[in-house]
Amino acid sequence: MAEHQASRDAKQEKEQAVVVPEAHLITGDSAVIRGTKVAKELANVINKQKLFALIQGKKYVTVEGWTTLGAMMGVFPNVVSVERITEEAKEIGDEIAYTATVELMTPTKQIVGRAQAICSSHEKGRRTNDEYVVSSMAQTRAIGKAFRMSFSWIMKLANYEVTPMEEMPEEIVQDTKPAPVARKTKTTKHKNGETVVVSPVYPNNEVPFE
Repeated sequence: MAEHQASRDAKQEKEQAVVVPEAHLITGDSAVIRGTKVAKELANVINKQKLFALIQGKKYVTVEGWTTLGAMMGVFPNVVSVERITEEAKEIGDEIAYTATVELMTPTKQIVGRAQAICSSHEKGRRTNDEYVVSSMAQTRAIGKAFRMSFSWIMKLANYEVTPMEEMPEEIVQDTKPAPVARKTKTTKHKNGETVVVSPVYPNNEVPFE
């Protein structure tokens, strides 16, 4: 009876055991081949979910796109610290500034990347000075930067810029125009022989980026 109970308990413990996922780090001689495959799959997700911003005609991936790449690699961000930079240290009156540190970790707690980033309410073009927004952006930038430092080569293989969108200067991001939505140009002939060319249509009559 005791042996039967012990066997049943062991079976139950086995069923309840947590399965730790593995990281899929790309190293070795086949790194480029495997990285290209990941980049292709990543590009499909980024394009489908629109996880990028078109800035001056170039595609900059948002932090959600970078964390998607991390998930594909089995790597996840861990915010180590978020600290406000004191006025005494900055010596700039009413400025609100935060610094954040982020580590990239595998499910087994192996650290494979680390980065630090800053956000300040005095940045040119910043739309809000709310403290929680500045703190959150510092963390967001640190996450994107950590992934960029470790996996920018894969993002480049996917044909995107390697600077995370959140690291771009605010004034540049705000001046970004929407991508043109164009119809195919076609030619129509009227009965009187006149030829009419239908041009592409762009939002607010704005021309596309050159």
